[in-house]
Amino acid sequence: MRNSTSSMLALAGAAAYVLGLLALGARVACAGAPVGRGPEAGAPPPADAGSPPPADADATAPSKTCLASLRERGVDFIEWPTKGVRTPVRLVGSNLGPLRLVILDRKPGGVMPVMDCELGRALLDAAGVFQMAGIRDLFFSGIYEYRPRRHSKKLSEHAHGLAIDVHQFGTADGRVYDVEHDFEAGVGDWSARDQVGCVGAPERPEARTLRELACALRASSAFREIITADDNADHENHFHIESFPDPLTRARSILSHRDPTSDD
Repeated sequence: MRNSTSSMLALAGAAAYVLGLLALGARVACAGAPVGRGPEAGAPPPADAGSPPPADADATAPSKTCLASLRERGVDFIEWPTKGVRTPVRLVGSNLGPLRLVILDRKPGGVMPVMDCELGRALLDAAGVFQMAGIRDLFFSGIYEYRPRRHSKKLSEHAHGLAIDVHQFGTADGRVYDVEHDFEAGVGDWSARDQVGCVGAPERPEARTLRELACALRASSAFREIITADDNADHENHFHIESFPDPLTRARSILSHRDPTSDD
């Protein structure tokens, strides 16, 4: 009975998510105007007048629905055509809704790196998870980097702007949780679907906060995968947080209860 109820809840959640996207897509299509700001280079040609195609009918063109979602949520961004990224955006400043993205070792005059709009939308969708842990600031080392995965010829999701490597998490009052020093690996069952089993029994409160956050992010439907030191030694100093490439892939994952894959 519990499995049946969980399946029904997952189906209802996925249906609500997709219906929300369809409603947003309809508003974008009716508006008939480009969303966001920034250079027009690399933009797809306009649709024939009088018969606009459904929003995002072209799976390779920038996602108008995603751009509209960021704009409706008050995100200040510019479009920035970038190799390998379907819907590339660059934040103006560091604010992403209630979250702040902070570049580690940012040089004077440095700008926020490009990300795919879907990563921004996923982080916004999961803002409540971060807030429950008291987290506002994400101190990261990288988002977009056109390169293959480690030990592989296949492109990393960083090459598509769909992943962010977060080394520290900060609170509004200035407290910082450092993954390398505060995360305790192996004290819980990372493969467990329940929060208690996943978190396990960390010794220090800082470690508990990070494990609770990691497990909650992993359980969230917003992300395709979360990689930590529980997965491999390459992630002993950061969380790899990766979004889905598009809403359809995300909805299919919710319905299929797909286990995450390993990527970096």
